[in-house]
Amino acid sequence: MKKEYTYLDELTDKSKNYKVKVNVIQKARPKQSPGKKKRQQLIFEDEKGNIMRGAIFEDDIPIFEEAIQRNGEYEISDAVIAPVPVQFQKKPNEFQMNLNRRIKLIRPY
Repeated sequence: MKKEYTYLDELTDKSKNYKVKVNVIQKARPKQSPGKKKRQQLIFEDEKGNIMRGAIFEDDIPIFEEAIQRNGEYEISDAVIAPVPVQFQKKPNEFQMNLNRRIKLIRPY
């Protein structure tokens, strides 16, 4: 029997066709650094206690403004998993989940 959810520590930039169940433990205000894209940072936690950063960029930020709330529990499918730039990694080979308008987002609880 196939398990229903993938855990955050199992995701890599090669992950496709996955579904995670996460709690949003942090949702920062959108920021724009000079010469950089506008970005909003999120921190996700799964039921095993695994933590993963998330990011929403530019025009996708307003789409998730009300849809994702701090302390909300969500089912997210097929977001882009990308390596965290080396200078920002807190541990080797760290990945982040980039949310955009093409993902499937469900608030199951």
